[in-house]
Amino acid sequence: MELQEIQGRLRLLYPKANLSSTRISQYAERLKAKLSEESTQEDVDNLIKDLNDLVDFSQVAKDDDRLRTYQKPKEEMKQEEPTPTNTDNPMLEMLKQLTDKIDKLESDKFQESVSGKFKSDKRLEGIPSLVVDKFVPKSFEDIESTIESLVDTFKDEQIKSKLNSFGRDIPPQGEHSKNVEVKPKSIEDLQKEGIKI
Repeated sequence: MELQEIQGRLRLLYPKANLSSTRISQYAERLKAKLSEESTQEDVDNLIKDLNDLVDFSQVAKDDDRLRTYQKPKEEMKQEEPTPTNTDNPMLEMLKQLTDKIDKLESDKFQESVSGKFKSDKRLEGIPSLVVDKFVPKSFEDIESTIESLVDTFKDEQIKSKLNSFGRDIPPQGEHSKNVEVKPKSIEDLQKEGIKI
């Protein structure tokens, strides 16, 4: 008997078992090895029934299905999941908008509290607010390091600015800055003014 005939008999005798083609081919090869060329259809049917008694075909099919399910790539499983359509239900769209607004408000409130704590630090006094506003950190964890680097940088800039302008001061303007010749006074003139020498 040929392999295809044995496979056909397996499918015909146990249609509800739902065996995979691979599994039917394996069983048919095993059965063919036990059959002679003169075997009849009754011999094949008896061998198939004996094999079913040893190995329950319906249980094997269930196990094979479980294995195939576990072996499926996750991408295929994701594609099979139904995706809800938000365009059909206006309530879902409104709910999505509300959750987006709530998320934005929460993030704004969080950023305000981080900004408030950062700007209220005493070490930042004396640094212009324009500079402080540019360096507000995004989280509470970054506040301390940002303050330290900002204070160090600003102090360095103040020192550089003072050193650069040192000795370049513009003399004060006014009466005393006019070019007036100062004549040295004699000792007699100083004594007349009441200065003792």
